[in-house]
Amino acid sequence: MPALSGVAIVAAVLALAAFAFFGARIGAGVLLGGAIATANLWLLGRLVRAMLGQGGSTAVWAVVAVVKLLALVAGVWAILKSGALSPLSLVGGYTALPIGITLGSLFGPKPTEDPAQPPAP
Repeated sequence: MPALSGVAIVAAVLALAAFAFFGARIGAGVLLGGAIATANLWLLGRLVRAMLGQGGSTAVWAVVAVVKLLALVAGVWAILKSGALSPLSLVGGYTALPIGITLGSLFGPKPTEDPAQPPAP
């Protein structure tokens, strides 16, 4: 999955830059934000594959998706409430999600053409 590896790589680069230029506290926040973004995308991908691959009811997976969202919000709230990390550093790490997805889509493997479709002019 090129998007997932793109997010993980961007998160690592952002964390290394934050450690180098802003210190350990900011670097740890960016690292944790990037890890949350990567884990969130990984779990979302698994949920979507399970929902699409299942022929029957998707109610169970919908509940799992809601629990995932609540766990994400509760976890970030607990981190912010503790005051151990800067909120801005978490946001900085979480920006790995849109950047990594974009880079993975642009530079990842191209989808194969459907042989039933005529080539584009």
